[in-house]
Amino acid sequence: MENKFEQYNNRKISEKVCEVHKVNYWQISTPKRGSKERSIQEFCPECTKELIERQDREGVDNSLNAET
Repeated sequence: MENKFEQYNNRKISEKVCEVHKVNYWQISTPKRGSKERSIQEFCPECTKELIERQDREGVDNSLNAET
């Protein structure tokens, strides 16, 4: 099975801890467009997971409401 989150294989675990979930933040490095520089993004994986799930639910709800 293809790894859906392959871009996170290069993650580093940060010392920063999420106040809500009590887990360490992840740091990922992504290339900046038109530059050789890279951008560091730091985030809580659990907060991000919740956000994605909430957006998915809202998308389904919006689709169901559009059909009625």
